[in-house]
Amino acid sequence: MKVILRENEDAEDFFEELINKAVDRVSNHLKSVIEEVVSNTDKSDDQWVSTEEAKRILGIKSKNKIQQLRDESPMNGLIVSQHGRTYRYFKPSLYKFLDKHKLK
Repeated sequence: MKVILRENEDAEDFFEELINKAVDRVSNHLKSVIEEVVSNTDKSDDQWVSTEEAKRILGIKSKNKIQQLRDESPMNGLIVSQHGRTYRYFKPSLYKFLDKHKLK
């Protein structure tokens, strides 16, 4: 990408706008991926699993690791629901996460 700044254009404003556009594009892409996962799956109760079941599916034993994944969920594609102190994980998003991180 070729960038040409005009003399009177503030570089800080330019880069802030550029970063905002990038963030918007990533955010829109994540939203579309999540909508696709949700629309292509059955939304019955068995599609939402507990933290323990999510850990079993992902092969995780540590509470800290599942919490880290939950905290990063907007970026890694996991769909997590919280009610009070209880977390539920959308099962298809767990399998999509595994598929995305498989060794090639």
